[in-house]
Amino acid sequence: MTLFLSIVCAVPPALTCPTPVADVGEVRSGPPLVQSFQLTNPLRDRAIHITGLMCGCLRRDLGQERLAPGESTELRVAVNTLTQPEGPNTWRVSVRYRLEPRAGEPEPEMVEYKLDLTVVAKLVREISVTPPAVAFSTTGAAQQTLIVTDRRDRPLTVTHARTTSPHLTATLGETRTEEGEHHQALALALAASMPVGDTQETVVLTTNDPACPELRVPVTVHRRAAHGVTASPAQVELVLASGVPASRLVQFRAGGQPVRIQAVESSHPAITTKWASPGGPVATLRVTLPATFSGEAGETAGTAGEAMIRVTFTEPAHAEVRIPIRWSNRP
Repeated sequence: MTLFLSIVCAVPPALTCPTPVADVGEVRSGPPLVQSFQLTNPLRDRAIHITGLMCGCLRRDLGQERLAPGESTELRVAVNTLTQPEGPNTWRVSVRYRLEPRAGEPEPEMVEYKLDLTVVAKLVREISVTPPAVAFSTTGAAQQTLIVTDRRDRPLTVTHARTTSPHLTATLGETRTEEGEHHQALALALAASMPVGDTQETVVLTTNDPACPELRVPVTVHRRAAHGVTASPAQVELVLASGVPASRLVQFRAGGQPVRIQAVESSHPAITTKWASPGGPVATLRVTLPATFSGEAGETAGTAGEAMIRVTFTEPAHAEVRIPIRWSNRP
């Protein structure tokens, strides 16, 4: 039996970027913030293979994964400004890679390195969508309302709405103006025909503003089998302020039937959970994020982020609920 040891080294020996920190200054909310980084292999005799990208971006596009000696490629990241907090923001991207063996050399141990890239900006909130991200956790059909708000003197209008799922529809609603803000409502409807399981969808809103032609709203769908468990709220928003941990209670119900939590798993190591599950009609879970932490991708408590928790139950048997967790920072 051959064992391969994978080691992640914080200090990269090879892959370079001439501007690893991009301070783009003041940015208006609405369209995504797009930033490009040039990645170069400066080695003369070894190729570099990029093995992964870690970030909380809306999109990330890498020109190529393998860089021959002296070769460069472009990495483009896009941040959804609609889901980010107003004020100073920092987004980090961790590029993981390994060195390929020289010609004629045996395969070396699997050592991974990482190169950290950073985008810094001050976000000015002019256009917003409430909620900025939608979560459905249901056994059947469900509805939610989106509100697009524009605080500018010449506000945009959403002219068309579409989604990435045939089971999810978005319908334009009424508009109103009050206290200098323009509001437009949209109705989201999840059909009962949505298959059981978890999916990530997007609502795409087309506008009449050339400077902001499109707004994209992420949608998490957890479609449960009948007689499943309902979570309230279906998604958790946390705000870290003044060095104080942020927490939120989530309640679970199953139509009057007993509810008992079996286990909770989190996709982020900083999130902790505690629950009371005596087996009555309601089970309660507390989700907590500490005031300070550092994540695998280099994020800190001053950085907006997101994760997912998975809750399994002994009652109802085999039931499962997934809850998106999103956090932001306030000074």
